Amino acid sequence: MRKKFISISMGICIVMTLLVILSFANVYAEKIVIKYAHNDTVNNITFKDTDGNYGSAHTQAIVFKRIVEERTYGGIQVDIYPARQLGTDIEVIQSAEKEIIQMVQVPSPNLPAFVPEWMAFTIPYLFTSPQVAYKVLEGPVGIKFEKLWLEKTELRILSWAHAGFVHWTTSTRPVHGPADFKGMKIRIMASPEKVKLVESLGGHAVVISWGELYAALQQGVADGHENPYCFIDVAKLYEVQKYLTVDGHEFRMYPLQINEKFYQSLSPEYQRIIKDAAEISAMAYRGVLELGNTLWAKSFTEKGMEIYYPTQKELEEFSKVTRGPLTDYVRSQIGDEWVDEVLNATKQAEKSLYGD
Repeated sequence: MRKKFISISMGICIVMTLLVILSFANVYAEKIVIKYAHNDTVNNITFKDTDGNYGSAHTQAIVFKRIVEERTYGGIQVDIYPARQLGTDIEVIQSAEKEIIQMVQVPSPNLPAFVPEWMAFTIPYLFTSPQVAYKVLEGPVGIKFEKLWLEKTELRILSWAHAGFVHWTTSTRPVHGPADFKGMKIRIMASPEKVKLVESLGGHAVVISWGELYAALQQGVADGHENPYCFIDVAKLYEVQKYLTVDGHEFRMYPLQINEKFYQSLSPEYQRIIKDAAEISAMAYRGVLELGNTLWAKSFTEKGMEIYYPTQKELEEFSKVTRGPLTDYVRSQIGDEWVDEVLNATKQAEKSLYGD
């Protein structure tokens, strides 16, 4: 009787062990494919040189792919679709919402089209350094925005990377202060807050698509535009813009997002791997971008651009002229709550990082 009991017990243990093994094996046997879309150029960075763009979101994509595929032992396959292969910024967000694709990464100026509250983060001269921006985004108000974004789009923000500070370039004359913008035609993205920004400086806002920008600047359809270093470089805008004013009026973010339904369908282990990969790859992107910023500052000068770094007094004048009208406009669109919370969080981040 005792032997029979032992045999039955051993049999049950063996069956249960096999079930656990089969369950574990099943998790890793079924290959999951993630379609990861971003709209930047492909780059091939080595320790000696770079083929393409240091500021491309492709940097984060390839690091993310490597980590996920390695740590899942091929259980997840990440297929990257760069350079607008799957549509415009707005279109790929919409595709991710519908789970046609699983992941997406586009620049932050597109966010207000889906969640207007992001406009509170677009007030000019809001962030004085990347450290301040990340402290705000990783703090209570940033987490609150991520929850709102998830609620409205069903997309989870996994990590924040950035394309750097946005600056002005011009072809007709240098810009040292707001008065220098008077009468200038400045290219912007299709964004009402950008129209307000240019108008507050005394310029005329001209909406021109990215694909038509080089020709428009070359032909004088626009006298200037705004962008981070990386976009000036990749589009070779230094060929059609003589002057660069490094004022940093916007800090352009690149949130990496994943469809929530898809994310929740994954095992907890896979979710941890994806979250880790998103954060590590964001750090890689940030680091490579800062390397690019260092190289571009020298490169633009060598290619004939005149770079001007405004004084603190001049930056204060830029801020004085633009922040009031833009803040009022944003309040009129989304109310006071978000604006007040973001402004307060920025002050607290400055104090925490740099003291009184």
